[in-house]
Amino acid sequence: MNAPWYRKYFTEDYWALTQLKYTSERTARELAYLQEILEERAPGRRVVDLGCGIGRHAIGLAQDGFEVTGLDASEWAIDEAKRRAVRAGVDVRWGVVDLLAAEEWPLVRVDAAICIQSFGWGSDADQRRLLRRLRRCLTANGVLILALTSTSWILRNFVDSAQTTVGNATYSLQRKYDPANGRSKGSIIVSSPGKVDRMLLHDVRLYSTVELTQLLREAGFIIDRLDSDFTARHPVSMESRCVQLVAHPLLTPPASLAVASWRTPDGPRLDLRYAADETEWVDPSPDEIWEAFLNREGRRGANAAGYYPVDDPYGGERAAEVISEYFSCPMPPHLLTFGAGVTSLLHDMSGLADGGLVLSPSLAHPDLTAWAVANGVEVRLLDEPFTLDQLIAEIEAIRPSLLHLDRPTFAGELITLTDLQTIGRAASQVGTIVLVDESPSSYLGPASSIAPLIHQLDNLVVLRSLTKAYSRGGLRVGFVLASESVSSRVRELVPPLQVGELAYRAALRLLVAGDIFKRLRARISVTKPLMIELLEAFGLEVIKGYPTLPWVLVCDVGESASRTLSRCGIKGLRFVPSPALRGKAAELLHLSIPLSDERMALFRELLRSDGGSSG
Repeated sequence: MNAPWYRKYFTEDYWALTQLKYTSERTARELAYLQEILEERAPGRRVVDLGCGIGRHAIGLAQDGFEVTGLDASEWAIDEAKRRAVRAGVDVRWGVVDLLAAEEWPLVRVDAAICIQSFGWGSDADQRRLLRRLRRCLTANGVLILALTSTSWILRNFVDSAQTTVGNATYSLQRKYDPANGRSKGSIIVSSPGKVDRMLLHDVRLYSTVELTQLLREAGFIIDRLDSDFTARHPVSMESRCVQLVAHPLLTPPASLAVASWRTPDGPRLDLRYAADETEWVDPSPDEIWEAFLNREGRRGANAAGYYPVDDPYGGERAAEVISEYFSCPMPPHLLTFGAGVTSLLHDMSGLADGGLVLSPSLAHPDLTAWAVANGVEVRLLDEPFTLDQLIAEIEAIRPSLLHLDRPTFAGELITLTDLQTIGRAASQVGTIVLVDESPSSYLGPASSIAPLIHQLDNLVVLRSLTKAYSRGGLRVGFVLASESVSSRVRELVPPLQVGELAYRAALRLLVAGDIFKRLRARISVTKPLMIELLEAFGLEVIKGYPTLPWVLVCDVGESASRTLSRCGIKGLRFVPSPALRGKAAELLHLSIPLSDERMALFRELLRSDGGSSG
């Protein structure tokens, strides 16, 4: 198999030719820029130079005290880089690596990566894979500096043929630019006395700044800024000869998902991340419904576990009657799609963006935007709090493909049906799908759901689950209700047969039971005011939220409330921000309401143990 062109291009002949442009003055200017950015942004001193060539930048950075690894596909260039490093008296780790091939890179973790004039050798897919591999090698707060000659500058100065002499060698260039695929292809013939002519072939993809920005986004990076001509904060213009993109890697799944932060903590005497005692107040209890369900199932569920519902792969056919009765409105089977819990469905529904922009409140559950970012979709977060008018103005201004809302919100607020109608109609005018995650709405009963709006709006998707209030997350059952014009797209994205048959049938039995949370809501309305009173007496600022939701928020600036409550033996849930968040995350602590007398008494006792003040 023939080696790629770049494995044979960067020879001694090539590097002799570059003496004309890679002068010591140019290298010094580029190094000064790189050192400034790395000192300002890199969290540590470990740097990889991708396509390092003969070490122009790697050696200079090593002299400045960085721990440098230089990687290049050219064995001759790496050998020359080693010789230069020895003469300079610095230690650099060198490696002959084809960065576009499947071979492993000799890297573990680095704080920064530079790629200077060494991008575009392969296909778009090659470059995308290179960037994604690099993201996995960078620390969470790492920095990438990618520098390329401006495509607009190249095309303004493009010549099909040229000839120059370096020493006793003559270099004859022939090349063509193909605008259909954005590539410059050609050859350099090197002639020198007493030697056979050598031909250096090249095939380079010329990327515009916009294309580079999109490639980086698709690979899981976010652009911090653009510079030009190796001058910090010098704006890019049509006259710029070289463009530098400074970027950092975004946290991507699974690390960016909420579940990654919701591990069981060590040591607290009272875990208020979840309402552990809520099912004691559900009537009938989910345990009773489950037991009765199993007793009715043939061979205590064995028949269900063996059933393979290829005749109803999305669950809509058999659930339509149940869901229609539950929400007191008709739900045709094709508007209803079951999946493996809302966590899984948020992954699937991120595809509704179709590569377009996603708009989400900054405090929305982060999983959908985490998956969108991982797939290269641009996400805009709307700072909270905001008004209805501000949200609609943002929709009209940026025309997102997908709007993601939580109902109730993290702060426990409930968007009204009237407001959602207004939002949905405004969104429809600009082609935006509105996705509402109603996972916590079970507490409020089916009558509070916006599910009937799918018949009034042409762009609405509603997610429901059996985790909150039911405490049946282990069933891994969630479902989607979608407007007529969106339902087929939902099924394009949700794989069929995602729910185990036993879990599916059990979920339907829970829904058949109707609103089983009246007693729970009554209990919340008694215990929630008591908890708020205790927290405020303790010196904490409380965001109360909707009165029959079993949680409150506490202001947690600098994690002061978290630390204070932790000393008392109480654990709350910190908000997990979207990876698309730029700037400071919300400093809020989520505390579930102690519902039983025993847990409320323990809560009161633990607060008193700290002296009754948050200090």
